[in-house]
Amino acid sequence: MNLFEKIVILKNAAKTLRLQVAQSFKKPLLFLCESSGLRVLEARKRIFAVNLKIIVKINIIGVILVLLVFVVSCKQKKEADNTLPGMVQTTNIRLSKAQMQLANIVVDTVKERSISNEIIFSGKLVVNENTNQVISSKVAGRVDKLFYKSTGDHINKGDKLYEIYSEELQSAEKEYLLALEKQKKLSTSTNNYSQIIEAAGNKLLLWGMTQTQLEQLKTSGALKNTIAVYSAVSGYVQDVKISEGDYVAAGSAIFKLSDNTSLWIEAQAYTEEMDYIRENAPITYIISAFPDEELKGSISFVNPELEKDSKINLIRVEIANAGDKYKPGMMAEVKLKTIEKKAITVPVNAVLVDSKGSSVWVENADSTFEVRMVTTGIRNSDKVEIVSGLKENERVVTSGAYLLNSEYIFKNGANPMEGMKM
Repeated sequence: MNLFEKIVILKNAAKTLRLQVAQSFKKPLLFLCESSGLRVLEARKRIFAVNLKIIVKINIIGVILVLLVFVVSCKQKKEADNTLPGMVQTTNIRLSKAQMQLANIVVDTVKERSISNEIIFSGKLVVNENTNQVISSKVAGRVDKLFYKSTGDHINKGDKLYEIYSEELQSAEKEYLLALEKQKKLSTSTNNYSQIIEAAGNKLLLWGMTQTQLEQLKTSGALKNTIAVYSAVSGYVQDVKISEGDYVAAGSAIFKLSDNTSLWIEAQAYTEEMDYIRENAPITYIISAFPDEELKGSISFVNPELEKDSKINLIRVEIANAGDKYKPGMMAEVKLKTIEKKAITVPVNAVLVDSKGSSVWVENADSTFEVRMVTTGIRNSDKVEIVSGLKENERVVTSGAYLLNSEYIFKNGANPMEGMKM
């Protein structure tokens, strides 16, 4: 029977009682009034007044009864919500081995371990400017053809870069061929042209020709309108400084290359964090594309001034990039440890945090689980310091704590943190 039905029954009972009392008092009162010489009208007025007082009292009693029913019903409902039939409410929960395996419940022993406060900086990979190389023209002339025109292209050592028409280069070639010709004609003479030939050949090599090209020129004896220039280094094109048809002077930059064997992580630090940052300070870093790899490094550069119109400073970490594994533009995370100490710690996933505070699930000796309030201290990306609430060698749930919470609520209809105090 619900609360509404109880109220209706009480209301009907009060109404019936009121009618019965009124009828029972009507005749005796009328008789007394008539015997005392009162008129019928006055007698009826007195009877109505007595009935009214009785009705008011009965209504008050009815209201009180209704309120009592409401309070008792609410109390019974609360008890029914918090207690299952045949069970006593408890913060403990028991799971079978199959349930633990299915829910991936993992338990670990609480130990005293080293923990440190961490500052995490967000950054990204950029080209290491110290590894950049500039390919420049060694002779004045007109660049007739470019073989690499886009940034990002990879150039291998020995690749053909461009073809150049140069009057100075052609004059040097003529000198070299003329020295070779005179040596042939005057080989029996006392004149020795070997030094002249060597000097003319060295000039051509210095102006960008390769030893192979020099041998081909010596064999063919023919001049070409343009000379191909080959790369002496490998790398990725960062910038192309000229276009086809441009005239260049000796020393003019043509390509800017980076070999990417070493990269920089450029991260941003706020002014309040600068007290902890020093050059050569040890750090760990994670490249977002490889989240399972945490590598060690050190801060190689701290910008002496803040970025313009901001409160952000730049720090730099140099990392090796063997096999071209990492690419410029990838996001990275730099972790700097500051305060380190020994303390009771648990994994981050073991601690549940809500409006009531922090709690963990503890495995008891009888293989049941109970929730326990804890006070936390230092927290980093892996571990949390437990200041109070746990002792060393206790066993806590490190994986699946949220599922245990849900299981408790499902079975008991209440949050296990209800009523707990720190």
